[in-house]
Amino acid sequence: MSLFPIYDLSSASVDPERPEPEGTKAKFWFEATDELAARLGVRVEDAVLYKFHRLDQGRYRGEDWAEKIAAELAGLLGLPAAQVDLARYDGRRGIVSPSFLRRESPTGNRQYAALTSGDRLLQEDDPDYPIDRHDGRQFRRVSRHTLASILAAIDRRPDGTEVGAPRTGLARSDSAPAGGGVEVRIPASFFMVGYLMLDAWIANTDRHHGNWGVVQEPSGGLTLAPTFDHAASLGASLLEAKRAAKLTGGVTMASRDSPDPPRKEPAQRSSSLNARRLRHSCTTSGVRRLSATPRRARGGSRLSRQWSPRRFGPCALESRRSS
Repeated sequence: MSLFPIYDLSSASVDPERPEPEGTKAKFWFEATDELAARLGVRVEDAVLYKFHRLDQGRYRGEDWAEKIAAELAGLLGLPAAQVDLARYDGRRGIVSPSFLRRESPTGNRQYAALTSGDRLLQEDDPDYPIDRHDGRQFRRVSRHTLASILAAIDRRPDGTEVGAPRTGLARSDSAPAGGGVEVRIPASFFMVGYLMLDAWIANTDRHHGNWGVVQEPSGGLTLAPTFDHAASLGASLLEAKRAAKLTGGVTMASRDSPDPPRKEPAQRSSSLNARRLRHSCTTSGVRRLSATPRRARGGSRLSRQWSPRRFGPCALESRRSS
């Protein structure tokens, strides 16, 4: 079994004074040295991002391996994703990710494209849309951040500019058939939907409007950015025992560290739920309202719509039990 390498950055020429302001995790940019560039498959002095693996009450989460595995799975699906490799810096776990904005100029010089995040794009379409601010205030649960608004934003910009497919992945392998024919152009929306399907597969819970975007190419065109930042996936924040319990016993709405409560049989769950609904209905309204659909008597005959719930309904039975 082959293992993913963990790169040691202790001897690398890193500069923690070049922080990356976006996001909630500590991170910084540095330039790749000769040795690291060869290992990562990038050019010397290319920009590389280092993201620290967060500590939670003295223990590491699984953010580093979650990002690495998610990137590998995206590649297997043919989805363009930011390159991710495991690394250590200053004794702490993390990941390195070369900038996906690196471009080659016609003269061979290094240049970089610009990334516009999803919230900025959506505000161009809707001036009232809330965007993240440089003072640290972020908006992560926006009701207008919907699939429809996202697809509309990447379909065509307000000035009429079309957003192209990402520069890597299926976008560059969809050439014409060997026997000739018309080249098929895959729209950016195809990949965006692919990102969301990847999220569902790996249980990514962090696809907020800052974790997708559009790239402004040096040539002036627009392309969809590759998918990135999958640290909140694959149950990375759960304890190992909790992950194992969920894989074998199902998922419950408990805390990430507490053990799952004993599971009830389906009949027990249904009976308990119906009892709670009944008590709530009787205490809030006193009498259950007539249903629009006629009820059936125990013998099977259909009752009239004037059947009295006060005399024979479930609330009356409940009141008799309590008395």
